[in-house]
Amino acid sequence: MDKWTLANIGQFVDIKHGYAFKGSYITDEPTENILVTPGNFHIGGGFKSAKFKYYRGEIPEGYVLEANDIVVTMTDLSKESDTLGYSARIPKTDSMRYLHNQRVGLVQFVGKEKRNIVRDFIFWLMRTRDYQGFIVGSASGSSIMHTSPSRIKEYEFLLPSPPEQETIASILSSLEDKIGLLHRQNKTLEAIAETLFRQWFVEEARGNWSERGLLDVVNLVGGGTPKTSVAEYWGGEVCWLAGGDIADNHKSFVNDSEKKITMTGLSSSPAKLLPQFATVISARGTVGKYCLLAKPMAFSQSNYGIEPRIDGCYFFTYLLINHVVEELQSSAYGSVFDTITTTTFKDVKLPLPDDPVVQEFERLVTPYFKKILLNKQQVMSLEKLRDTLLPKLMSGEVRVAYDH
Repeated sequence: MDKWTLANIGQFVDIKHGYAFKGSYITDEPTENILVTPGNFHIGGGFKSAKFKYYRGEIPEGYVLEANDIVVTMTDLSKESDTLGYSARIPKTDSMRYLHNQRVGLVQFVGKEKRNIVRDFIFWLMRTRDYQGFIVGSASGSSIMHTSPSRIKEYEFLLPSPPEQETIASILSSLEDKIGLLHRQNKTLEAIAETLFRQWFVEEARGNWSERGLLDVVNLVGGGTPKTSVAEYWGGEVCWLAGGDIADNHKSFVNDSEKKITMTGLSSSPAKLLPQFATVISARGTVGKYCLLAKPMAFSQSNYGIEPRIDGCYFFTYLLINHVVEELQSSAYGSVFDTITTTTFKDVKLPLPDDPVVQEFERLVTPYFKKILLNKQQVMSLEKLRDTLLPKLMSGEVRVAYDH
């Protein structure tokens, strides 16, 4: 096999700074112009279609990004610098424009050496831990970390031949494409389930249905936190959800949590274990984020667990919460943080059929949700495989066969 040679990123690319779009024209209301920000980068790299900021003002020439452009984070607002320097590719779209905002750099391939580099190889190189460790280690700032084009261009790495680069990038990109396909399939399945709920319980609602309170069909469960000063309560096998875990898995299954507790911690605190397929909703701060449990989990007192009162109707319960969540959010109150309480749920009333109709609906939508869960578990396996292969392929620890 060909020998790899030492190179640095600056031999092949330049990094263009983004434009400081005027704050008075930035909005949360959707427009066709999306500002790409560090918040659109996953930890470990890759583009995240969430928390978009939009722009209503004039756009200077040269700051509209193209599909598959490689961008990098130049600033990380988190204390851990979890995304600083990582790369992402701009998604393909027919209706939206992605704008090259400040704090984000555009990777531009320049110079005579660019013929020796495969652009997707650079994309994956800029998603390795070794690269990001170099960027964070040379970053400036204390609470807010910054990097610069010159620092990024200084990073040295071992460079394989273009055919081997192509093969490496192809393996990693094929895994990424499969992950993306599963995510899109889940969005479709979620949309079908929501459409069926509207059809059954809104569009075709019967005049003879009785008005039922939300708490007549669901049961609220309070959360709790084991004492943080007792070490034996923490670091166990029981997932314990905080608000961030729920927000990160909003309108999806949650498979894991940042913190875990022991069975001793569970039994020695107000925390309760909810069953698989129960819904959890944030009740304080970022009110109204909700998700389904992929397995039994506990949760903090800043959230509510929601179980069905209608036997076995977990997915109906989830879709019901999805249907009324805006009403819950609009009724939230608080001087410092918005909060929803038991009273907030008690005040929600809506016409619903008798339990057998709800159970029939549950049987209809259950296969959709089980497929969503299966897909998400497959995504986790593929992400683990990708993250395992990435450093090994990019360092040459694992070599691949390729055509010369």
